[in-house]
Amino acid sequence: MTLIAYAESHVIVENEVTQVICTDVRHATVKYMLCYKILDEKAADYAHLVLPFDKNHKLINFSAVFTDQSGKVIKKAKKTDMVRSEYSREMLGHVSYMMVFNYTPPVYPIMVTYEWEESFTDDVLAFPMFYPQNAYDVPVKKAFYQLTVVDSIACRYKKMNTNAEVKETSDGKGNKVWTVSVENLPSIEKEPLGQPLHELAPRIFFGPETAKYLGTTVNLKDWKQMGKWLWNIRDGKTALTEDMKSKLHSMTDTCQSVKSKIDVLYKYLEQNTRYVNITLGIGGYQPVAAAEVCRTGFGDCKGLSNFMHAMLKEVGVPSSEVVISTKYDKIYKDYPNFNQFNHEILMVPMRQDTVWIECTDAKIPLGYCHMDIAGHDCLEVAAEGGKFLKVPSYKDADNREITCMEVDLQANGSAKMNFLQDSYMSEYEPLMGLIGAKEDVQREYIHHVLNKPLVTINSLEMIDDKKAYSIPHYEIRAKLEDKQYGQGKGLRLFIPVCPLHQEVSTPSNLKERQQQLVLDYGFLQEDSIIVLIPEGYVVEAIPKNIKETYPFADFTSELKLEGRKIVLYNRRLQKKGRYDKSLYADYCKYRETLDSRYSNQKIVLRKK
Repeated sequence: MTLIAYAESHVIVENEVTQVICTDVRHATVKYMLCYKILDEKAADYAHLVLPFDKNHKLINFSAVFTDQSGKVIKKAKKTDMVRSEYSREMLGHVSYMMVFNYTPPVYPIMVTYEWEESFTDDVLAFPMFYPQNAYDVPVKKAFYQLTVVDSIACRYKKMNTNAEVKETSDGKGNKVWTVSVENLPSIEKEPLGQPLHELAPRIFFGPETAKYLGTTVNLKDWKQMGKWLWNIRDGKTALTEDMKSKLHSMTDTCQSVKSKIDVLYKYLEQNTRYVNITLGIGGYQPVAAAEVCRTGFGDCKGLSNFMHAMLKEVGVPSSEVVISTKYDKIYKDYPNFNQFNHEILMVPMRQDTVWIECTDAKIPLGYCHMDIAGHDCLEVAAEGGKFLKVPSYKDADNREITCMEVDLQANGSAKMNFLQDSYMSEYEPLMGLIGAKEDVQREYIHHVLNKPLVTINSLEMIDDKKAYSIPHYEIRAKLEDKQYGQGKGLRLFIPVCPLHQEVSTPSNLKERQQQLVLDYGFLQEDSIIVLIPEGYVVEAIPKNIKETYPFADFTSELKLEGRKIVLYNRRLQKKGRYDKSLYADYCKYRETLDSRYSNQKIVLRKK
């Protein structure tokens, strides 16, 4: 028996059992048993359980038993102790909710054993996966999975990150049985900028080859057939009222191009609908009818995409709905399944290019592929069958943030500053929340950028230069005063080299890195800071220029004197990608350089 260390763990999975029974293509039940040993308060969340359900997925029974270190029972719970928490009542026919159990352990360590049973009806498109280690830093002593299906149902599976054997047998009662078990899984450490858990933890997908859904049969062995099925269950969902059709034509018949038609209808969608959060897996795969979304003014990603699709169709612009994941950038092309998708968007194929439309967030410019979908695989929903596509991504240097600051420094250390920041593409996205925000929220952003909460903001202007089919751009202009830009007494003043980017820190330098260095986001930051030296002062000390180049980043920082001006120019390019673990030490060194330049280094001025 392999021994595993628990010294760094706060919780241990003592045992996990999942038993799936599929009696026919439309019904299944799942029994779970989950036993945790919670070692200390840092793992107190494991004494809480949250389970999602909807009209076709219900909780049958539930129990929980908590015991202390001696084995004494200190708490028992049953189904009536759970709280039902509605989180969407608005999508017609898709009432989704959570069943929640909360408990705060009075002592540690404590053992908790959960047992519950769930039923599925009319949506058995996949079986629960075998995923015994679904969190970092949690070792697993034992886990067992069993799938029992009637002989008439053909099944398949896909193993990820595991060599565990999947055994297929028969129970002698007309059922096929698949079982898999694992023991003594060491915890997977969450390393700074490491690989996502789904790439490291053992997982096995299980599913039927065909399934029944909404009275139809879906072939799950082939992506093309799945895409065609998604198209078929949407048949008739694009119908609009005659009044709406007339309205659409009055808005678009004078448009001079296809793109201008799309723009007009996207603005209508933006102004007349709102997004309701129902994920693909919970809200179903069939959208609410376009006429209903038009009437109510709300929809989920499917409903809003289908409504936009219907409006475009009416004015003669063909489009396709596309299913995609905002979490995973790759699709398992050898294992068709719906588990990989949680979102839907729209695409309009053009002669020269393709217009991608995010229908759920009015703040996103038309045609811009935001960070949650850029570069991701996706599946087109089409009458002739599903087709793999890839959403475009952008170059690292396109995601730019350019900051310019002029500092009029006084002899007492105070300063007046002119601040200008231009943010483009992915650097624009975090600022979308500032659009239309209250003034105090906008001012807080300036304090955050400069890490100077006492800075006085005399004027502030934020400009959202959002245009269809253009590079999204956010401009911030501000006039500021700081009573303590420079610090010191007597003959000297100490001023920061760069008061920007104070959030940069150095990650821990692991002695034995196990995972790749993963940089999910590439960007370019350029800073220009000009400091006017006060009369009667000269520069006594100034930090050296820096130039560092790595496979994952470039950083240049130059300081020079131009008469009575100190001129700083920073250029930081981070390169999206995956890098060998051996480069992690270099990455830490690079971050130390940034931290020192941004947070610690000072320019020393001395009175003449």
